[in-house]
Amino acid sequence: MRWDECWSPAWQAAAWLHDVLEHTGATAADLAAEGVPADVVRLVEILSRRPGEDYLDFIGRVCADPAAVRLGTLPEIRGADAVAQLYKGRAQAARTALVDGEIGVAVILSGHLRIALRITFSGDRIAGIEALADAERIAALEVEVLER
Repeated sequence: MRWDECWSPAWQAAAWLHDVLEHTGATAADLAAEGVPADVVRLVEILSRRPGEDYLDFIGRVCADPAAVRLGTLPEIRGADAVAQLYKGRAQAARTALVDGEIGVAVILSGHLRIALRITFSGDRIAGIEALADAERIAALEVEVLER
């Protein structure tokens, strides 16, 4: 299934328009004045990194919004190189943790658990990583950050 078959028209519009706010002088008010629906403008504002905004603060802000989390969720990433590229330079807030009693990763942003990674192994290799960013699912987890 293609990405445009998975997302509603509002989500598709927000995915395209967030670059407008990030890379032009346009504002959310400009989008609204041009007839962009309010729900799309709200998503565009959330998905747009603000000038000077720290990357991890941006990710924390996006992860705090359930609609934005659903929009940004990748169905599956396969292969060590692809996973490494996804997380390259973005692990400063990651802490080794026990997630429901198993080794995992907790991403702590602004003092709050924003992302929990469940890691599964096959022998001595990582077989899978499940990233959970939905606030309700995170709240249901037992997460213990391990000391460094």
